[in-house]
Amino acid sequence: LDQEGKRGPNPALWWVNSQGDEVKWSFRELTDFTCRAANVFTQTCGLQQGDRLALILPRLPEWWLVAVGCIRTGIIFMPGTTQMKAKDILYRLKESNAQSIVTTDALAPEVDSVASECPALKTKLLVSDHSREGWLDFRSLIQSASPDHTCIKSKTTDPMVIFFTSGTTGFPKMAKHSHGLALRHSFPS
Repeated sequence: LDQEGKRGPNPALWWVNSQGDEVKWSFRELTDFTCRAANVFTQTCGLQQGDRLALILPRLPEWWLVAVGCIRTGIIFMPGTTQMKAKDILYRLKESNAQSIVTTDALAPEVDSVASECPALKTKLLVSDHSREGWLDFRSLIQSASPDHTCIKSKTTDPMVIFFTSGTTGFPKMAKHSHGLALRHSFPS
């Protein structure tokens, strides 16, 4: 991504919602924002390589900032559907020992209702145009964070992402994938 950040102004990410609002980021801007996200996680939230972050966002540009920011820092992200209820969120936070969560207004009350049962949970980041007590404003933090960041030197065997199975025959199980997952998908078959 750092090398791609030297490309021209063509969009690396182009997002349009159902109201016609759009976000267009160049490779340079995407690199800048993901570096800022990485610094929010490590400097503001105190997360470190190997820590776990629950990522429960709808299709928003910030989803990509969180995911790539985690990859840059070695923080293991765990994407989840926005259809989860409090019991689903509680199970995933406890099972994974997540230290942080990123979500929206819609799920913040669900998280708040179970947060006291999750001793590992240190920080809650909100992607919203509104503030909420006990939550950090992700968008404001991104704007004020430094764009200077050096990626960790990860190994292909280092964990990168954890997906939870659907739980059709019992409770969902964690399926951990390494940085090699991204590498394997970058080569033609």
